[in-house]
Amino acid sequence: MSLPATLHVSPFNELSGANRSMLTLVQALREHSRVSIFCVREGPLTEEARRLGIATYSPFADRPLPTSKTLRWWHCVQHLRQIIKAESIDLIHSHSAMGMRYAWPASGFTGVPVVCHQRDNFERSYFHLAFGRADRIVSISDQVYKTLPDHLKARAHVVHNAVDVSSIPDPLPVRRPGVLRVGAAGRGVPEKGFDLLLDAAMTLAGKCSFELHLWGPDPEATSGHPADLVRQGAALRERGVRVFQEPFRSDVHTFYELMDVIVVPSRYPEPFGRMAIEAMAWSRPLLVAGHGGLIEIVRNEENGLTHLPGNAADLARQLERLLSDETLRKRLSQNAAIDVRERFTPPAHADSVLHVYKKAIRSAR
Repeated sequence: MSLPATLHVSPFNELSGANRSMLTLVQALREHSRVSIFCVREGPLTEEARRLGIATYSPFADRPLPTSKTLRWWHCVQHLRQIIKAESIDLIHSHSAMGMRYAWPASGFTGVPVVCHQRDNFERSYFHLAFGRADRIVSISDQVYKTLPDHLKARAHVVHNAVDVSSIPDPLPVRRPGVLRVGAAGRGVPEKGFDLLLDAAMTLAGKCSFELHLWGPDPEATSGHPADLVRQGAALRERGVRVFQEPFRSDVHTFYELMDVIVVPSRYPEPFGRMAIEAMAWSRPLLVAGHGGLIEIVRNEENGLTHLPGNAADLARQLERLLSDETLRKRLSQNAAIDVRERFTPPAHADSVLHVYKKAIRSAR
């Protein structure tokens, strides 16, 4: 069977971890077939895709987004129908369950099969009925796969995300001697565990010399969980630790360039953990919560360290080890850089996804 022309659908326009993973896959697929991206609105995703030379479509590129959700949905579905016909698309690939609200009706109108990328733990309260309409499902980890209902597991394939190392400087810039920088990045929600990291840092204040950098939580927040993080940061500064809090930024490469140690302290079982494989690709020593998809990536004491989930004291213990032991940092980061280039490569990722495409096309006939 000839390789299919694929249209990749994302309802979100920011350069989130999911969309960075999509771009990595689409770039690798370009070696095999014709690919294009559909995004509801213009934004950082479409800008980056065009910079990479990927054909990109948006129904609201030159007109305002309708306030009516129904009208917005109808415009998106009709636009997808037009693209599928004009570009002779063989398969639609939705990169989120939410994107299936557009991909599935377009698939129904055109007869083109649809694959859905399952990037989150399955929850009936979140995922709408269209998710189950996918001909095939790509599950990003065993963690995600085990959350699926049994009737969906039969159509699901576990394919880990990949990371493109070609854009990472080789050799990496040499850091000038100075205070070690500990960093964490992600959405400012309780599940991400930034409060645990701040508690751990408070325990280490006065014992270790370090800076703490948090990217994601709103540093101007005055209410809710982000405001609690702001208050924790202020208390840590009073203990003499330099704390830097940034809102979400799309130049994530800058984060990896700056950090000496990267922490992923998630309270909930992460579906995968893109921050982890990106940190490994940048040869950064890594400390993650020991559950979920993260432990499919990080092997404790081999290519990183794990801490007991939800346990600030154990996080502090492991972080102190990293901060005080340069030999440990070097060993873990070197092993991580080798491991990520063996297990999470774009060509292998693309080959696995193409296998799923072929099954979807055969089953739709």
